[in-house]
Amino acid sequence: MTVGAEMGLTDAEIVRVELTRVALPLTSAFEASHGTEALRQVVIVQLVAADGTIGLGEVDALSHPTYTHEYAAGSFVLLRDEVVPALLRGDSAASDALTRWHPMTRAALATARLDGGLRRVGRSLAEALGVPDRADGRHLARTAVLGRAGSIEQLLSWVDTAKRDGAALVKLKIAGPHDIDAAMEVCRAFPDLDLAADANGALQGFEPTELRRAGLDRLGLRYLEQPYAPDALVQLAELRRAVDTPVCLDESIGSLGAARVAHTLGALDLVNVKPARLGGPAEAAAVLHWAAQEGIGAFCGGMLELGVGRAAAAAVAALAALVGDGVPGGAGLPTDLGPSAAYVVEDLTDPVLTDAAGRLVVPSGPGIGVTLHRDRLERATVEHATLIRSR
Repeated sequence: MTVGAEMGLTDAEIVRVELTRVALPLTSAFEASHGTEALRQVVIVQLVAADGTIGLGEVDALSHPTYTHEYAAGSFVLLRDEVVPALLRGDSAASDALTRWHPMTRAALATARLDGGLRRVGRSLAEALGVPDRADGRHLARTAVLGRAGSIEQLLSWVDTAKRDGAALVKLKIAGPHDIDAAMEVCRAFPDLDLAADANGALQGFEPTELRRAGLDRLGLRYLEQPYAPDALVQLAELRRAVDTPVCLDESIGSLGAARVAHTLGALDLVNVKPARLGGPAEAAAVLHWAAQEGIGAFCGGMLELGVGRAAAAAVAALAALVGDGVPGGAGLPTDLGPSAAYVVEDLTDPVLTDAAGRLVVPSGPGIGVTLHRDRLERATVEHATLIRSR
């Protein structure tokens, strides 16, 4: 099953939109090759229908346009000045066109529409995606994604904590072949560790022979994620043929079409599916079903989401676990999503939790399954706008 527009709030019934850009400090700064995030900014979107139903969405673009061209403050302005006014005057075509090249902004609106519609009928997003309401489908093995550390000692401490907290896989952010040495130290200290690495494109310019000499294949990684730039599909295919380590793509996969092209070129073994990057839960579900049909491993990645975005992504992660069963190299791939407490002291919503075994618990309430706490939202607000439909 895939979610459709008929499940969500229609543009015609939306009478008010609340936009709030917030900033919450992360419990520790998160460093990747594209930059460091210490203060998490997102835009919370609230769509209010005439009957009082409210749908929640979250723009998960980062604080700066480094991971993609979208960023939180820019998305707020785009929504306030262009997209929402078009939506409220009934010009759906203009609203859709304005978000065509802004998938994270589009995803927030799509999620808010679905959240409102599903809350109205008492269904969860996970259920709407086709995930059975069973404990084994709502408690998910997870990956601990670790930013770049300041020292080997710090990195080993982080890995030890991740293992003790129940992470099924540990993923290290890397920025060049020199980080392979650090990963080797992790392997020596934790010989039974299931390990992956994510370069966010930072290995661009390093030939496969250089990476092999640096010891890439000796690490025994579950996968190497996005080693080269998003559009370097030919080079990615060459790397995949030259190394034994499975190649996973993230930033390269901005649509189902992009995934098909990458697969046709032989540029991937696995796919990191992020609903925010793809434009919403429906688009993410389409990629997951395609991957399963093609026998490609896929999992749901994370964007340092706050509660609204994290809860919505968790439903997609449950679908990834469901459709990935039986896919060679894909069965059992854990989600990158972690609990709210791993990122912020107090989330804007009910926290997304892990169980006693360290597995991510998918919220089961109506819609995305969490409640937005207005007092917390107000304390974290950087800027706010209310837009109302003209009578």
